[in-house]
Amino acid sequence: MEKYLCSSWKNFIYVLVTNISQGYYFFSKFEYPETKKDKWFQIDTKLKRKLPTNISKDQRYRRKKKEQANYRFFRFENQAVFLKTKGRPDPNDDEKWAEIAGKIKLPVQVGTLIFEIFKQEQKFSVKLSRQSFRDVKAEIRELLAKKQLNYALKKLNNLNGLPNYRGIQQQKKEIIKFFKIEAKKHFNKVKIPPENFKIKTTKLYSGDLFIK
Repeated sequence: MEKYLCSSWKNFIYVLVTNISQGYYFFSKFEYPETKKDKWFQIDTKLKRKLPTNISKDQRYRRKKKEQANYRFFRFENQAVFLKTKGRPDPNDDEKWAEIAGKIKLPVQVGTLIFEIFKQEQKFSVKLSRQSFRDVKAEIRELLAKKQLNYALKKLNNLNGLPNYRGIQQQKKEIIKFFKIEAKKHFNKVKIPPENFKIKTTKLYSGDLFIK
């Protein structure tokens, strides 16, 4: 039986990006109701039976040769996603699909942050949503304005926990630059991060990818 339940949010993003990069450009995302948490596995079973997600590599190859669409299904906590390739849809396919391209991005909620899987220059990457990016900068600005440099630095270093994707790396650089500009407004003699200050990177995934 193919595994589908991701063990962490980093693994969830990693699995989605990996499959999307392999041709599963279309997605249908939905959230399970928290009030039915005891029935999430039952919902999984029902959804996995709806479309041919649990099939072998050979079966996927044969479907592709017949110009039929292939499907994947993944879940992390209450977030579930169907992925689909190009091709003739399955008879039971009544999903509303969106293609990751241009302004269409696949969002993934992680606590108060929202990550977006997007396509740029024929490649797929991950970044914080515009609002999440602004929220991080706003928190840093507020802490520095209150002369709470240590807390602002802690907030900055929390970015070490974000996955190492090109989109996120670019945002990290922008946040470091923003931090230095804001810090100079409020601290003259207090040491702020040096010019070569860098935020460390983290692995794209951690531990086992799936629970089951």
